[in-house]
Amino acid sequence: MVTRGKRRSSWTRRMLMQTIRRQATEWLAAAATDPRECKRQWHGESGVAVLACGRFWDVLSVPEELGALALDVLLRLPQAPGPVLADAVARRVGFFLPPDPAGRQWVGTDVRYLGHGAWVTAPAPHRDSGRLRWLVPPDGLGTLFVPTTVEAALQQALGTLAAQAATRRRCPVCGVRPLEPAFAAVGGPDDNHGSGRSHRRCAVGATGPGDGTPSTCGHPVGMAPRGRPTEFHQ
Repeated sequence: MVTRGKRRSSWTRRMLMQTIRRQATEWLAAAATDPRECKRQWHGESGVAVLACGRFWDVLSVPEELGALALDVLLRLPQAPGPVLADAVARRVGFFLPPDPAGRQWVGTDVRYLGHGAWVTAPAPHRDSGRLRWLVPPDGLGTLFVPTTVEAALQQALGTLAAQAATRRRCPVCGVRPLEPAFAAVGGPDDNHGSGRSHRRCAVGATGPGDGTPSTCGHPVGMAPRGRPTEFHQ
């Protein structure tokens, strides 16, 4: 009886996983120009298809190191996560967010927001290996990340990178040493290395996460009100 019960439970789990995979496939393929062709491409040699952003979802693409830390934060939250796509060659991570008809901009060093008019290349929902793979696959229910939640996770991840950079005495945003002078003249009095070389320093000069606290090298972190860019930096 115990063995029969275990077999039934295993069969139920397999059927549930197949249902989730089928729903996720239909949901993701709906963003393609031709959903049927999209599914054929997923089963073809390349295993990927081009999907349109801005209709069912947008994608926030960030550098791999920043994205991995932010995802670790997001996966510890009680809310169900949205899809997360990784590109192992470009070393980027993409978070799927609800479409933003207001056109809010997420602007920052090496941060890209893909909305209406943009396209992404994605594998089938069950693919978890290769250049393009899902760190969190679509769940078939259309679950997406809340933008403010992703923002908070990125802020926390940036803080972690800043702490790591402090031990190396380098800015996590621009990579320069904190004590280097700003725009020193070659061989001038500000060239404290005495090498005759010009040194640079981050000169963004903005404040931190909305409370006036300077971030490392003054880089801003936080979601701006409508009409003003949101900025993240790594």
